[in-house]
Amino acid sequence: MYGAGKLESRNVKEYETAARYARDCGCADLIDCLLEMAEVEWNHEFYFRSRVLDHALGRRLPLWLQPPPKETIRLTFAGERTTPSAQNQPPKQVRSAQSRRDEMFIAPREQDIS
Repeated sequence: MYGAGKLESRNVKEYETAARYARDCGCADLIDCLLEMAEVEWNHEFYFRSRVLDHALGRRLPLWLQPPPKETIRLTFAGERTTPSAQNQPPKQVRSAQSRRDEMFIAPREQDIS
């Protein structure tokens, strides 16, 4: 439980960072999903922290840094300004999740390889 909670705490930050990268490179269609995943990871961290604190031995262990309240994930992101380079880029064509999966999993044609 201890290790899982610590890992989940880091995952919250990683998803927030990924959402910033998506915003800065013009992939606005990914931002909401990444922020939602950060919120899910926050819930996981909260659960594991509570399990560790409920255990007699867990109360004696030094805990990892507690993430800020869940509500701040989107508020902080919304309050940040985009980078100047992202503001000057034309918006990317929004593609569906299905089309991105197709690009990843459909084998290239033989003439595309050579």
